[in-house]
Amino acid sequence: MSWDFTDLLDGVVRSAEYVEDYKRYMGLPEKEVKSETVGHIDTSASGSLEIKNLTFTYAGNAQPTLRNINMKIESGKKYALVGTNGSGKSTLMKLILGLYDDYDGEIFIDGRNINEFSQMEINSGITAVFQDFAHFALPFRDLINLGKEIPSSDAEIIKAAGDLALTGLIERMEFDLGRSLGKLLKDGTDLSGGEWQRVSILNAVMRQSKIVILDEPTSALDPILESSIYRDFAQACKDRTLLSISHRLGSISDADEIFVLADGEIAEQGTHQELMHKQGLYYRMYSLQKKWYENKLA
Repeated sequence: MSWDFTDLLDGVVRSAEYVEDYKRYMGLPEKEVKSETVGHIDTSASGSLEIKNLTFTYAGNAQPTLRNINMKIESGKKYALVGTNGSGKSTLMKLILGLYDDYDGEIFIDGRNINEFSQMEINSGITAVFQDFAHFALPFRDLINLGKEIPSSDAEIIKAAGDLALTGLIERMEFDLGRSLGKLLKDGTDLSGGEWQRVSILNAVMRQSKIVILDEPTSALDPILESSIYRDFAQACKDRTLLSISHRLGSISDADEIFVLADGEIAEQGTHQELMHKQGLYYRMYSLQKKWYENKLA
């Protein structure tokens, strides 16, 4: 009884910690829509994005993380955002996703101010895949259909999985898409870090949002596979607006336009060829990476 009681007490204490986290979460204030006119982002939207004079400072910081950002992103094109660590790339993505609203300037989606949309509407119109995405121990089919109003069929999922080099995973599951992923259940199929990332990207492909953001989701993959994933993903999203962040510049060199961030500002923008011709920051970053790979292969 003493051992059982100790285990039971330990379980109660652990559960109480989760309850406390839940209570704090439920006590957070809900975000209010700043306009009486609430728009709707859906799959019929064009997927254009414009940022005007955007400046953002984190609470407690003396200096802004982003300063006077101006970007115009046309629907259906592929864009890339690059820069050194701490230049503000991920912060800019979070602002576009409506995660922060205490900024100066304006963000427009399809010509409408982002403040006119609720967070749920932004989430339905923009799909984002981050480097630190969550691993959900769900059936493969359910995980791919997360965030979708109309679930995709197994045949559609299997076809899309093949386009993203996930055929091996499907075969390990013996084409049973109802099998759980991860180690939580005894019959769950375990995944490598790279496979988890490709599964999260597959979910983004299947959601059909007009704007897709990739914030270094392929960092655990080798450069060759990463380039392949970006290429296949761009093909799968050829009619959508794609905004990618990557430290490996070779993976995004075919973007329609590249924005280079430095110290919270856009230092350069243009195609890969235009930026290489300028021989500025992008040229130096690309040349350093090229030399690094050449040395590794030597």
